Amino acid sequence: MDDPPSVEDISFNSEALYSYLRDEAVKSPICQNRMLSSEYVSYCLSWNHEISESVPIREVIYGAYGADIATAALIFNADQITGYDIVSLDMRKIEQALEHWDIVDQDTPLYPDLPRTMRRNPSYFSDSIDYRYNHGFWNTDEVIHIIGLERLVIMDLKCMGVDPNTIKLTCNGKIPEIIFRWKHPLASEDKEIHLLLVNKSVSKVAKRKEIPAYYEKARTWNERSIFSFGMGYLHGIAKRITSGGIILFGMPALQKGRSSVWVPSVDSITAAFSDGFRQKCIPDVAQDKLIGQPGSYYERSTYGWKLLGFKKD
Repeated sequence: MDDPPSVEDISFNSEALYSYLRDEAVKSPICQNRMLSSEYVSYCLSWNHEISESVPIREVIYGAYGADIATAALIFNADQITGYDIVSLDMRKIEQALEHWDIVDQDTPLYPDLPRTMRRNPSYFSDSIDYRYNHGFWNTDEVIHIIGLERLVIMDLKCMGVDPNTIKLTCNGKIPEIIFRWKHPLASEDKEIHLLLVNKSVSKVAKRKEIPAYYEKARTWNERSIFSFGMGYLHGIAKRITSGGIILFGMPALQKGRSSVWVPSVDSITAAFSDGFRQKCIPDVAQDKLIGQPGSYYERSTYGWKLLGFKKD
């Protein structure tokens, strides 16, 4: 029997590519472990195929990562993922979650301050995982504080198929760093990945000297700081993106019950990257074939799913 074609040999508009990406998504540990749906993993792999050209991405900055490690790894397969979030991590709790690797993704409290909430709603843990599976992101307004950001990060690594024996915990200055080995579904071998989790607002990203790639997909637009700097931080990021750099920005959505909260429009996002950038996208037909199936969550909402892409000339 002939070997299946490699992803490099398949035309982006061919039925063979849709079948290939969907098959790889279904076989991936993150899908097998029911942390992300096959439709969502397919969408991530589609973007990876679109942006993975001759030069590998060495680092991606993930703004407002909210305990989501998997989608950044699937899309960029970068050597380093640097997450920015206003919620801080406790290194001791990361160690504790890692020590409980076998049960970290099971409905078992790991921290002394969590059982009361978990007991109040026995299905809370499984409901939260179902939410992530369907939406592509954690319901972070609640989950991060109840289940624990540290536990969610380790859960993502486990469901991605990471071997716990390859995980090393350290600090880069005062920034928690997790080093691990992982094989991307479209790669031939595994590699070492550095995960840095910065306790700062996304507005601070624009203060970096350079940004190889920037990713932000499911920001909740109710942070007080948003009112003060609006879309200014995106213009700052645009100025610091290196040549050939990639930006993927999620479609914004207004939170329920927050009609007075300012939310950026697609036009305002696009305008931030109009000078010196080319817009990137995966073909609509690919989206329809891979994820736009009747009844899918994507068919009902683009928030947390659809990404706007830009590449620096």
